[in-house]
Amino acid sequence: MQAVLAGRNPVVAAIKAWVAGLSTPVKILLIVGLALFALLAPLLLLLLLVALAVAVVVVSVRTPAASL
Repeated sequence: MQAVLAGRNPVVAAIKAWVAGLSTPVKILLIVGLALFALLAPLLLLLLLVALAVAVVVVSVRTPAASL
């Protein structure tokens, strides 16, 4: 409620309070997890795009061509 009255985002205040309540090992695991996500997210996006491209090629090859 104080965040709203001060004109700030209450979600940010809730996240800060949640992180402050975590133990040190859990904070370290959280940081490592976020770092791994940041490093692997572009690779996962690239793999998704390649999979979509392969799916488009497979669908286009399996679909019979329309006769003109």
